[in-house]
Amino acid sequence: QVPAMASSTMEFDEKPTMRETVHEAMSAVQKWQRLVKVNILENRYCDAAITLAILANAISMGIQSNWMVTHLGLLAPMEFDVVELCFAIVFTIELSLRAF
Repeated sequence: QVPAMASSTMEFDEKPTMRETVHEAMSAVQKWQRLVKVNILENRYCDAAITLAILANAISMGIQSNWMVTHLGLLAPMEFDVVELCFAIVFTIELSLRAF
């Protein structure tokens, strides 16, 4: 018995149509989205890591605020900017994955 082809009108020397190519690409994207959602975003360790990042960000903001109040008129050390940028990157990645 010969296995059925995906498209009965398509010959071996014919190229897939644009619709078939787009459908395959969309299917691959949907599989990737499911993989990210199930294996990363719904993972309890990921939730714990994001929760810890939020808490660490709150603590670092408190430390920075305290430093700025006790050192009026001075520029904040560059370390504060680096830490803030790291948190921004982590939260942007998480939000992008959730929005996608």
